[in-house]
Amino acid sequence: MNPSLLELAGRLHPLLIHFPIAFLLLTAALEAWRLKFDKPAIVSTIRLSAILGALGVVAAAASGWIFGAEHHRSDTALLLDQHRWVGIATAVLAVGAMLAVLRWSGATDSLRVWLRRSVVWFTAILLIVAAHLGAMVVWGDDFFSY
Repeated sequence: MNPSLLELAGRLHPLLIHFPIAFLLLTAALEAWRLKFDKPAIVSTIRLSAILGALGVVAAAASGWIFGAEHHRSDTALLLDQHRWVGIATAVLAVGAMLAVLRWSGATDSLRVWLRRSVVWFTAILLIVAAHLGAMVVWGDDFFSY
């Protein structure tokens, strides 16, 4: 790959992260909503948001590794390392959540239903941790301190 295209891919990381965050959080919220209102339209929306979230977070994780390699600072090295690995774990789990949603969205037995929900919700929690670590890399760990 051309070095300038590789650099562009890395610089797209801040743009690429927002859509998967929204889709994965939407997937988790809809799974919670589905506890009360289990309608076919909700199932279809969960499937679509899980697919878009998983594909997007894989692209965001790849671009983030490129971006981090080119723009690392020694004062944020530990945070960047934590953000990278939590981001990779989130991407892997998001793909697992997508597969669980696609395979078990129509499941009626409680084991598969709760496995699907658990992996979706755990993905959302891990995503929030990854996003928080990324924000700390960019804005500093004292951003909310006054």
